Amino acid sequence: MINGFIAAWKNIFGVSESFSTTDSTQLFRLSREKENVRSVENVVARYKQHYKDNAAYSFSAPLDEMVTLHEGWLAERDPLKYFRRVIDEQQQARTLFDTCKEVVQFVQDQMGNYKDVLRFVRDNRDNFSFVPIELHEAVTQLIGIENAAWPIGIRTYMKLRNTLAGAIDVKRTELRKQIAEEYAKTYAQLEQGCKENEVSTSVLSDQEVIVKLKTQPDSIPVLQTNLDTNAFFAEQTAKILAAKPKPKPTVGDDKKQEGRNSC
Repeated sequence: MINGFIAAWKNIFGVSESFSTTDSTQLFRLSREKENVRSVENVVARYKQHYKDNAAYSFSAPLDEMVTLHEGWLAERDPLKYFRRVIDEQQQARTLFDTCKEVVQFVQDQMGNYKDVLRFVRDNRDNFSFVPIELHEAVTQLIGIENAAWPIGIRTYMKLRNTLAGAIDVKRTELRKQIAEEYAKTYAQLEQGCKENEVSTSVLSDQEVIVKLKTQPDSIPVLQTNLDTNAFFAEQTAKILAAKPKPKPTVGDDKKQEGRNSC
């Protein structure tokens, strides 16, 4: 039993993490107590913190499984039952231990890229329906990162992100150009209205500022809405009419007014 436990421990954690004693009492204590850095309790504490830090992400599930398995070992107060459980569950523990090391390494090396892709997905949820139909499958795959279990193919997700970002930018550029063109037409009409009503074009809102404001959003639905200049045209026309010079009274009108005053 003792030799089997020692062999199982080496199989799970590696030869360098084994104990020098074969005394069952010492092995039971050393392999469990917090004072020993190699103990199950410290393994639980370490991976419990890793899971707490990353519990919001689906790929962290192996960390929780690791904690649950080892807490089960700690629940065994009888040394023989404890040794037997470690021996029986060594392959599961070995696989989980190796997986968890990969998860922790991923968090250290790739978490920035992972969060960037997640942010892109959440920021562009309203834009994905405007990409070409041949990229709809890519959208489905990319959105899957939000609930993806381990392992995470981060390079694949980054490639999908870059492809879709390019397609979205093409659509945005197209709409921004159209918005600028629509406002150029609208301002031409408004300037003609100023001329016809003898009003300075200075009453109009600054064209450059308005076009910049209308083309600034990253949301494609908002940009599409900004293509409509009708409300803006009505607003600016009202300003023109309000600034229109009032007609001067004629001489005849003045005499009629004087007659009314003398009566």
